[in-house]
Amino acid sequence: MTRLSLNVCGERIGSVAVGAGLIYFELECICASEVGIGPVGYRSCIRGDALLFPIDWPEPFGLVMIEAMACGTPVIAYRSGSVPEVVEHGVTGFIVENEEQAVAAVHRLGRLDRRKIRTRFEERFTATRMAKEYESQYRKLTAAAALQKSARCDIHPSQT
Repeated sequence: MTRLSLNVCGERIGSVAVGAGLIYFELECICASEVGIGPVGYRSCIRGDALLFPIDWPEPFGLVMIEAMACGTPVIAYRSGSVPEVVEHGVTGFIVENEEQAVAAVHRLGRLDRRKIRTRFEERFTATRMAKEYESQYRKLTAAAALQKSARCDIHPSQT
């Protein structure tokens, strides 16, 4: 069985053990108002060894993975739902197929650079970056629609 420490703001709050087909959590006393648990960018400061995301259904996005990466925390997740779109295998965490691979990934956490994880979060998931991408996509769509409208207007009745 592999055991990871659960830390909030550098303080140990418990542990998680992975093995034998089960994931065990052992939480010590924690008061959310004292440690500042909240949305990333406001008061959150969770930074553990890794985020274990053993979800085996098609999670549409998985905001918790983004929140972990914002703290420089690597993600170990099953290949399901949005995981392949969010986690960069070997860069921001590890995408695994089963429990054995998850346990092996725990032993490879030291190979990941937490600063790089945070940098990739900033490059891919900040509100500013995402807003700029939305704006770019909307501009492309409106330009394409205007081009189609222009093409329809250029057709004369004698050409149909």
